[in-house]
Amino acid sequence: MISAACRPELPTLWPATPTPSAASGWTSLHPCYNPPTMELSGDYHFPKPPQAVWDALMNPDVLAGCIPGCRSIEPDGPDRYRAAVNIRVGPVSGQYTATVSLSDLNPPHSYKMAIEGSGNLGFASGVSTITLTPTDDGGATTVHVDADSQVGGAVARVGQRMMGSVAKGMLDRFFGCLAESV
Repeated sequence: MISAACRPELPTLWPATPTPSAASGWTSLHPCYNPPTMELSGDYHFPKPPQAVWDALMNPDVLAGCIPGCRSIEPDGPDRYRAAVNIRVGPVSGQYTATVSLSDLNPPHSYKMAIEGSGNLGFASGVSTITLTPTDDGGATTVHVDADSQVGGAVARVGQRMMGSVAKGMLDRFFGCLAESV
């Protein structure tokens, strides 16, 4: 629901995310605009033990080589990184800078990752839970990813129908590259 502080004149059953438009005032610039959440998940299999996969996931050089469109990734404090990426969604592309924070680290089993980014075409934010599960013999690993993200601005307006498939494609490319790097 929209909080009373945002739109006190609205009945309580009003949808939480009105259709953004300049006429309604509900654009991504409105302080109470809450863009829709996009949920992604996936399972990725590696023929290596969890520690080897964990080490690759924690290596900024490996990540920079596997993140689609990544121009750079640098440490920015303990368990925190700054990244610069180029992202293309359909006919729209832009440059983004992002802060990536890792938390709840449980090597080599799981961690959470929060991303906050912005660029010339909008913003993106999200939280992911990454879980590494060994196979019965411990010689291989399944990585499970659950992610909730929000994207706003021009890239979301132009590519809203494509965002899910583009994001899933980027995730698949990342883990495909990571599998070759482990």
